[in-house]
Amino acid sequence: MAAERPTVAVQFSSEDASKLEQVAMPDVLRAPIRIDIVRMIHRCLRLSLRQPTAVHHSAGMDVSAESWGTGRAVSRAPRVHGGGTHRAGQVAFAPFARGGRMFKPKRLWKRWRRMTPKNQKRYAVCSALSATAVPALVMARGHQIQETAEVPLVVAAGKILDIEKTKDALDFLDDVGAGPEVDRCANRKKRAGKSKWRNRKTVTKRGPLIVVKDDAGSALAAFRNIPGVEVVRLDYLNLLDLAPGGSVGRFVIWADDAFKALDATFGTYDKDSTVKSGFRPPRSCFTNCDITRIMSDPAVHEYLRYNVNGKYPWAKGKKGNPFKNRQIMYKLNPYERFLDTRREEEAEARKGAREDKKAALRDAAKDKAEDDAWRKKLNMPNLQPQNPTYVLPSKPSLGTIFAENQKKAAQQ
Repeated sequence: MAAERPTVAVQFSSEDASKLEQVAMPDVLRAPIRIDIVRMIHRCLRLSLRQPTAVHHSAGMDVSAESWGTGRAVSRAPRVHGGGTHRAGQVAFAPFARGGRMFKPKRLWKRWRRMTPKNQKRYAVCSALSATAVPALVMARGHQIQETAEVPLVVAAGKILDIEKTKDALDFLDDVGAGPEVDRCANRKKRAGKSKWRNRKTVTKRGPLIVVKDDAGSALAAFRNIPGVEVVRLDYLNLLDLAPGGSVGRFVIWADDAFKALDATFGTYDKDSTVKSGFRPPRSCFTNCDITRIMSDPAVHEYLRYNVNGKYPWAKGKKGNPFKNRQIMYKLNPYERFLDTRREEEAEARKGAREDKKAALRDAAKDKAEDDAWRKKLNMPNLQPQNPTYVLPSKPSLGTIFAENQKKAAQQ
């Protein structure tokens, strides 16, 4: 993340160095730096810039050739017909043969472009912008910024737009402390291999990127002849300029009006962008991303691991199992007390229902025993399967039994 400085000084805004204008640091320069997203989006953009190329559909196949077959002590590869020339009898068609077709020939319908999500492209640009405000990342990329006043470097816009000659542009770069960077870019490197013959003999390093708000006018032609120096409008900023090769931390010289317009272009944490609909710069989940420092901070240890007589405050007594100790469960979940009460009431209701059922069964058994004794007394069988029409006599009432007993007593 960029340094959390509230303001940045505008160079050449005043003749007195102690009275330089101060501008607020845009929120986009505080965005998290996601190098993985930057590299992925950079690769997709570079692949999408390729020009489709292909070979002719009949390349390597425009001769008449046929295999000689077996028995001639040569391979069975196709060979050119005819005679009288060196070409006759040479192997053709095969990818391993001289003048043959190529394996898997290039076609125009190859997938040359790479679809890139818009939100990820914007995230990558914000990360690359944020990296330009970190001096360590700028120096790690190889830029010579030892003589610059500060990073990000903001210069009065009039100082840039008034330049008309390349000589004045060089003087301006020396004044802002970018002279060593221009010297570094002037030392071009020769390429190795056949590319020297193909109009790309040298490699030029990427130097300062000058960002202006509107058209640079004559300044564009003045800086154009300096190796490695580029001038771009704020609206045309893209990842290929801010992170060449997918490496973040390019040295950027901002015009003050372009620097002030960053909040309107990319939005702030509280307000959407006026250019990109509904977009706000990404925000880090951590205020301090140095996790190692946070974990080793004594203040954090004092709060999380406060030790009293060798015991931690939360370790009071022996830890119990709430599934075995209901009192501990009641502390963890007070609703369990109500559930236990309801379970006990349901258990009592089931127990009462069981007792009532048992009592009913006992009464039924007692009645059956009395019936069996009465039948035995009358010497009557319990069942008469041979006579299905047999009807069991009804049980006499107490008055009938009493009358029979009186009658027997009188006869005696």
